[in-house]
Amino acid sequence: MMNKTTLSITWALFIATSFSARAAKKIQTPADQARTTLSEIEESTVNTAREADPIGLLAGGLSQDSHYDHLMTIKDDINRMGTEISILDAESESLALWEKQALDKVEPLLRETAANAQKATTRFEQDKRDFWKEDYRGYVNGVEQGSEQIAETLKAYLKYGKAHEQEEQFKQSLGVGQ
Repeated sequence: MMNKTTLSITWALFIATSFSARAAKKIQTPADQARTTLSEIEESTVNTAREADPIGLLAGGLSQDSHYDHLMTIKDDINRMGTEISILDAESESLALWEKQALDKVEPLLRETAANAQKATTRFEQDKRDFWKEDYRGYVNGVEQGSEQIAETLKAYLKYGKAHEQEEQFKQSLGVGQ
């Protein structure tokens, strides 16, 4: 069960991590910034999936207002990720091929996840007393599954990017292919 103290600590850690990651971005190359942003999005989707766990939401014993606030936080996180992906998209000329491919795979997943978050919010607003019906659980489950899928996709692409970078470093240090 997540109480206000646990939630406050979680958010404080999230904010501290975001600030430190953003400070690190200032001294990074554009390619490093893209990888950092993709990594941050991957971490955010892991957190969003955890937050959207329907069983956790139901078992949390949240008041209607707290539940709604929780839902709004999930939507805000998804919107922020969408903004970050849009920024990366706008800088696509400076992205590596694998980064462009990652964005191409993640964008439709994020749109679907955002649509599920919006449907859950709309359903909640329609009947705050009896919102936890099958359709609402389905929307929340869609947010959880979509977030997990985005996280898994980005994790795989980030591993690929790291392996590719290591391969290039090995080639360079050995003088292979020059």
